[in-house]
Amino acid sequence: MRERLLQLLRELALERNDDKAIDELQQRGLDRAAMRGLMLLPEVNQTSYGTKLVNGWKYPPMNYGRAGVEGSFLTRAALQSLGGIVANDPEEAVYIVAHTDAEGLLLNGGDKYQVTFAKGQTPPVDAFWSMTIYDNTNNLVANPIDRYSLGDRTTDLQVNADGSTTIYISRQPPEQAPQSNWLPAPEDDFYLVLRAYLPKAEIVSQTWEPPVPAASLVTPTRLRSVVLPSRMSSRTSRRVMSFVTLAGLPG
Repeated sequence: MRERLLQLLRELALERNDDKAIDELQQRGLDRAAMRGLMLLPEVNQTSYGTKLVNGWKYPPMNYGRAGVEGSFLTRAALQSLGGIVANDPEEAVYIVAHTDAEGLLLNGGDKYQVTFAKGQTPPVDAFWSMTIYDNTNNLVANPIDRYSLGDRTTDLQVNADGSTTIYISRQPPEQAPQSNWLPAPEDDFYLVLRAYLPKAEIVSQTWEPPVPAASLVTPTRLRSVVLPSRMSSRTSRRVMSFVTLAGLPG
């Protein structure tokens, strides 16, 4: 796949770093491909493209930290560069992402969610784990208590009577629940990143199952925000292949 991309660059004379070597029509085509790609990549991130879907959470591709080296250009562009900038090898850290709940609805501040780890079932790691919330611009969520993540380093994280641990995700503080377990959400769509540092074998092999983000209510607004969690939508798939063809990238 890498050779196919290099061949494209040779045909466009871009290997010589000479922008005068391509004609106006080719330049317009490249400009169009770049613009379409930038519009497409965020949509790819909301699907399960290249990932393993478990309970609404998406494990990254097994070659996530080596996508560029192995020629997985769409993975590198959409998941690694746009979504994360830097990617680790799985043995160092694994980032598991949730954009949807159990019903395939996009996570949204108009709802309330609970993520409950059964007793002894928090992320198995040799270092530490955390859950961070991001808005739909890939930024942390501003909130009055300056809390952006929770995890095993949260000193006052409360454990339920049965030994389980529940994280509450909502715009307003949860009622009749520990405030120390509350992760403030934005008004609009958001996503969660469950980070496992020095993960144990069951996370590296993607056999550990994170608990599903359980919604407590469904608002009319959210009913319009449905995605297909198990695969890329046919519309997105067509747009991906159109972009790949236009840019001359390997499929």
